Amino acid sequence: MDEALSRQAQKIDEYRKRTGPYRKTISGQSFVVLPGVFPGGTDTALLCDTIKVHPGERVLDLCTGTGAVAIVAAQIPDTVVIGTDISPHAIKNANRNRTEFGLSNLSFRIADVYPEHEPPFNVITINPPYTDNEAPDIIASCFWDKDNRVMKTFFAGLRDHLAPGGRAYMT
Repeated sequence: MDEALSRQAQKIDEYRKRTGPYRKTISGQSFVVLPGVFPGGTDTALLCDTIKVHPGERVLDLCTGTGAVAIVAAQIPDTVVIGTDISPHAIKNANRNRTEFGLSNLSFRIADVYPEHEPPFNVITINPPYTDNEAPDIIASCFWDKDNRVMKTFFAGLRDHLAPGGRAYMT
C-alpha cells in the first residue's frame, strides 16, 4: 500500500473507532460529526469559502457528509438546497446539523450521486472520494471509489442537472 493509501486507511480506521459525536469547525462554523462520517477538511472549507450562491437559487450538494457545504448555501436567503450522500450515517449527521442551524429550506436524501425527479439546479457542489481504490464499506467510501465511478457519474449527469448558466464547484 503506498503512503497516501496508508494515511487514508488510518483516517478511515479513526472514523470507524469513534463512538460518539464531536464538533469540528469549518469556515468559522461549528458542525456535529457523528461516528462513521467524514468530518470534512481543508477541501470542505475550500468549498464553503468559494461557492457563490445568490438569493433564490436552487443548490445541490453531492457527497454531503456532515452537510457543511449545504448548510453554508442554505444560509443565503430564499435558497432551496438539497444534499445527497450514499451513506445513511452521513444523512443522519447532516440532518442533525440542519436542525441545529434551524434551516427549513434544506433537505438531505440518500442517493448514489444525483437525486431523482428534481428540476435543474443553479449551483451544484461536490467533494467526492478521490482515490481509485476499492472501498470495503460505506465508511471507506469517503476516500475510496473504485474506477472513480462517482466522478464519472457526476460528469455524465451534470448537463441534465445543472440549469443553463449554472455553476458547478468541486474539490
